[in-house]
Amino acid sequence: MSSDQEPFWRGRRGKMLVASLAGLITFGIVLGLVIAWASTTVLDAAGFDDQETPPTLGAGPSTPEPSDSEPPATSESPVADSPSSSADPAAPTLSASPTQVASYEEITLTGRFPGLPAGAPLQIERKEGGLWALFPVGLSTSELGTFSTFVQTGQPGQNLFRVTDPGTGLSTPVVTVSVG
Repeated sequence: MSSDQEPFWRGRRGKMLVASLAGLITFGIVLGLVIAWASTTVLDAAGFDDQETPPTLGAGPSTPEPSDSEPPATSESPVADSPSSSADPAAPTLSASPTQVASYEEITLTGRFPGLPAGAPLQIERKEGGLWALFPVGLSTSELGTFSTFVQTGQPGQNLFRVTDPGTGLSTPVVTVSVG
């Protein structure tokens, strides 16, 4: 290279090329960060996190989970309210109505957590891929530990729901709602 010739990056074209490449690299990094943040937000809202699954009331570690081929019995009314039931009246209850809905139709979940004060926070959970995932709906108890809310889902097939008291880790019985 002779002394009268400058390297290409020192000229006007070279500076534009370097600036353009730097801009593209910066844009790629910013775009990647935005996509990562949006993905994390969506997964958190959908209930995917690394929280441990709370235990269900009366279920020990040897209690088998229901399989996909054998869905649990659908509970349309709380077990403790049934006159022929010998269930513990202090046990949490849950019912779903209706139990068969179209995609994104409202499903009313009602029940009670005896002994919880009014305003105690509760978590709705749906079984996804064999694990209980938080369902993004806020819920708290009213007087006498009762609760009522509605959920909507577009997940087709059998959807298993339960409500959990995060303070004690106790859960209601599971209800099944058929969507589709």
